[in-house]
Amino acid sequence: MNKFSRLKPGLRPRQWMWAAVVLAVSAVLTFFLPRETKFGYEYTVGRPWSYTTLIAPYDFPIYESRERVEEERDSVRRNFQPYFTLRRSIAASRLEALGRAPLKGLSQRQRAVLTDELGKLYENGILAGTDLTALAEAGRHTLRVVDGREAASRDVADFRTASAAYQHLLSLDSLGLPPEAVAEAGAADFVEPNMVYDRRRSEAELEAEIEACAVSVGMTLKGQRIIDRGEIVTPEQKVILDSYRREFERNAHQDTPTLLQRVLGQGLLVLSIAGISLVYFILFRPRYTRDVRVMGFFYTFVLVFPLASYIATGLRLAPVYVLPFALVPIIVRVFLDSRTAFVAHLIVVLLASLTLANPYEFLLLQIPSGCAAIYSLEEMTERAQLVRAVVFTWLTLMLVNLFHDLAGGITLAELQSVRYVQLSTGAAVLLVAYPLLYVLERAFGFTSSVTLVELSNINSRLLRRLSKEAPGTFSHSMQVSNLAAEVAAAVGADAQLVRTGALYHDIGKLLNAPFFTENQSGTNPHDKLSEEESAAIIIRHVADGLRLAEEYQLPRVIADFIRTHHGRSTTKFFQVRWQNNHPGQPLPAGVFEYPGPNPRTREQAVVMMCDAVEASSRSLDHYDEATLAGLVGRIIDGQVAAGLFESCDLTFRDVRMAKRVLVECLKTVYHTRIAYPELRTERPAPSAPDESRPTGLFGSGLFGHRS
Repeated sequence: MNKFSRLKPGLRPRQWMWAAVVLAVSAVLTFFLPRETKFGYEYTVGRPWSYTTLIAPYDFPIYESRERVEEERDSVRRNFQPYFTLRRSIAASRLEALGRAPLKGLSQRQRAVLTDELGKLYENGILAGTDLTALAEAGRHTLRVVDGREAASRDVADFRTASAAYQHLLSLDSLGLPPEAVAEAGAADFVEPNMVYDRRRSEAELEAEIEACAVSVGMTLKGQRIIDRGEIVTPEQKVILDSYRREFERNAHQDTPTLLQRVLGQGLLVLSIAGISLVYFILFRPRYTRDVRVMGFFYTFVLVFPLASYIATGLRLAPVYVLPFALVPIIVRVFLDSRTAFVAHLIVVLLASLTLANPYEFLLLQIPSGCAAIYSLEEMTERAQLVRAVVFTWLTLMLVNLFHDLAGGITLAELQSVRYVQLSTGAAVLLVAYPLLYVLERAFGFTSSVTLVELSNINSRLLRRLSKEAPGTFSHSMQVSNLAAEVAAAVGADAQLVRTGALYHDIGKLLNAPFFTENQSGTNPHDKLSEEESAAIIIRHVADGLRLAEEYQLPRVIADFIRTHHGRSTTKFFQVRWQNNHPGQPLPAGVFEYPGPNPRTREQAVVMMCDAVEASSRSLDHYDEATLAGLVGRIIDGQVAAGLFESCDLTFRDVRMAKRVLVECLKTVYHTRIAYPELRTERPAPSAPDESRPTGLFGSGLFGHRS
């Protein structure tokens, strides 16, 4: 029967909840997607055209290149002549006022000379001092003088300001008067600027001249070939492609469909991609749907990385290739598994590609790099592994991009370094994964392999305390840790998690160390207690262990080993002794039973097996293979019969494999050691060689020499 046929139709309530989350994530991403119609081609001078042959779909003009147009516009701005209007009415009113003024101390001839000179100044034009300063700062050397219907260009140096014109009148030799007499006559009252800056006309003319720069230099006709696939883009072809882009965007703006239609299409596209993840979880990882932390962690990445790419490309903050997309599979691989990491990476890069004009090249680079990151990061237990994964990912990006360029017809001498620099920058940012792991552990309650390695350090505070206050329990925990790691590796469980969990499974014995046989040295305090009291102390080490785990801030996944390493089993020793001392009486309910729960994961089941086997193996008189196999089989079969493994996904094959590994490991631990001979003080008398015994390389003599 196919495993898919066993799935019941429809979604369970929790799966419906995650369907709503997928819908919400899709809505947020759709909201930030750009709405404008995309020009579906990206091109660069000197790189090959990676699309099919482009044929003009309609007639469009060929505009000058943007660089050339910008150069012409800069030239227009530099050489533009601002407009000034010559106000003759100002000259007329000032000269008329001069004719009526008394002008003390001036004769009729001097008055006529002053009027004539002032008229010449007005005829030439008088500028305001602020206008002359602004012209000098802008680097303007000429201007246009508007006089009635005519406008003529003149040099700025030809004009005087009002103060300069006044100084000219004061220094006239033809008046025959000192400057003080001219000033006292009130000549300053008749000097006023008559050149007025025409801002409105100047700005309008400048705008018109700038617009006139963007003129077409030809036409491309409908059906005309623009460029072929694999052809290197030349500067001339780039001008035509830029013109086509400009015409395409103009036509697209005029023919844009309704906003509702565009948003609906984008939303359905995003939902179809994000929905792949929910299908994956339902079919292949249903246990993840029961864990809010895992699902929240997964959809955080599905939301954040595409959103960052939309903002970066939409606001032109950074090229999309500098974003570290391989960070997604690296972190998901550390906390979850390889298959989920690949699905997360695939969904993220598909969503990120929706805003790109050329998503094919983006996906061609990102998907192999994500696979390289997953493959190179099997178990992250040290910093060097992350560096190795980053280097491997970077090499994949470089090689795939190089192969793509070579396949497009670009020679090594023509390679463009920009893309390689962008990809290298994105790969370098992947190193942020190491500190980010700590933040995500705290945020989502995960435990990474790095943390497990740190916790398994026997110099940690809690393990050092265990080794000092309960050395027997510490030795037992170390032995269980080694056994459990071997079994976990054999059955495909997480060996590092098992090793660390086994080190802490009995830390509750710290608070009552003398009541456990491995810590006793002759005196047994249980001899003075009843069976019920002794059982309560023994059972309490589980609760004490959980209390210590909380005090020392151990991760929840480690505390679960403390909680489940006895499951719902019983303290067999005290239970049997009570039954022997109280024959015929019913057993007190719950007095001799551990609170549980039973193991829920394969890792917890492995620790339960190894804990019971290692503790019981210490009571054996003989350590031959048959005795060890009988002990292991009896203990594990009893646990299976008691239903202690019904809540975890341990298979019969796993149980058989665990038995075999435990027997082999215990044989190694309790192997028979050879007895070393003692040195004789007297030399024995020589004896005749026994001719019946073989000699030589495989004989009794050392390397074939007789004694």
